[in-house]
Order: sequence, then structure tokens, then C-alpha cells
Amino acid sequence: MVKEMGKIVLVLGLMLGIVNPSEAVIAPASYVIYNNGTTYYAQNGQTGVNDYSGTDASTVIQSALNALTFGRTWKEKVVLKGNFSLAERLLLPNYTILEIQGSLLATTSLEAQGYPVLIDVVAPK
Repeated sequence: MVKEMGKIVLVLGLMLGIVNPSEAVIAPASYVIYNNGTTYYAQNGQTGVNDYSGTDASTVIQSALNALTFGRTWKEKVVLKGNFSLAERLLLPNYTILEIQGSLLATTSLEAQGYPVLIDVVAPK
């Protein structure tokens, strides 16, 4: 049973949606992304080591997403803890859960590149 309420979870691959907390399975995070000052870190969920870091949130998040198991048919989770400004689009692989514990802000550079400055969340049918 999930005790924490109010988290938006984007489940990508077979569906994109808001997970009903009463039906959600709590999976351990493959990576937890957080910041300390102006530096962002991607902490490995198995080793506790910060595998990636930098001053660009988009790059650190994408590095963690790219490090997930290639070609998997099971879900792996990346947790974003805090507030993030994205200057580049994120490409999420199939079977990825992106759990946002904070906020995402798409910067105007994304709009200038022709990407919509929207994050769509669609409930599963």
C-alpha cells in the first residue's frame, strides 16, 4: 500500500499516466536526482554513489535515464527530488517511471527550439 499521496508519477512505455496510489507498486529507484546549490546529482539507487553531476539539470537527468538497463521489459524508476529547470528535452526510454517530487520548469530555450513548453499527464483508461 502506498502511504504517500500527491506525487505525480509518469509511467512511460506502455502507458503515460497518473498512478492511483492504492494500486501503485513501490519500486526502488534506479537513480535519485537532486541538487545542492547550483549542482545537480544523479545518485545510483543500488550503490549510493553519485554517478553523474553537473550544473545543467537536463544533462544530469538524461544521463541517468540513458544509464537504465537497455532493452528491458520491466520498469525502472528515476526520482526527481526538488525543483528543476529544463533547458533541453528529455527522452525517456520504454518501461520508465519518472517520479517527480517537486516541479519541472521548461525554460524558454526549449520553446525557441520548437518544443512545446508543456508537460502532459494523461490518466490511464
